[in-house]
Amino acid sequence: YWLELAATGTGSSLPSLLGEGWFFAESTASISSDGEVISSDGTHYFFNNWSSIPSGASFDDASSSSTDLTIDQHYTAIANFVRGVRLLVKKSPIHSRGWLYSDGSAYSDVDSIAVWRMSGDTVEIAASSIDTLSSDSAYLFDGWNFAEDETTSIVLNGDFDAVANYFLAYRTVITKLPAETLGTMAVDGTTYTGES
Repeated sequence: YWLELAATGTGSSLPSLLGEGWFFAESTASISSDGEVISSDGTHYFFNNWSSIPSGASFDDASSSSTDLTIDQHYTAIANFVRGVRLLVKKSPIHSRGWLYSDGSAYSDVDSIAVWRMSGDTVEIAASSIDTLSSDSAYLFDGWNFAEDETTSIVLNGDFDAVANYFLAYRTVITKLPAETLGTMAVDGTTYTGES
């Protein structure tokens, strides 16, 4: 029997499909598809499952992009793809100091990163707490647009922009004139003793 391979749901891209050909009756065909493809507009599509025409083909694991199929008649095995969801992780105000993190990887000196996943996936993200601009100024982390902690997780049910908010801070040096270490100085409720 002739086994044909096809794909659907991949936008303008075509995945690599392996295993098409002639097979003896009741033999086993090993088939495979790319797990992810990217269309010309940058959209990511992920393998979801195999189906067949006519229906009822016996796949060892229809949810795996690489599987075996029992050949008991002519089939077209179809690799079904679904559109991924995009997570854009970015800083506000826009700046490229510090780092951004997603699922085990840190990206230094970037203002944003784009992550594509299957709908329903959970992604862990984080942002640097202090992004130094100079010896006298820095951006300080001030929460996400959906969470407060620097490290957090998000369930992706659709495209989403995760914005790490920062505020600009300046270093202030307080000195005594003349310089001496007697007495105390207090800043924002914290008392310093023996400082000049």
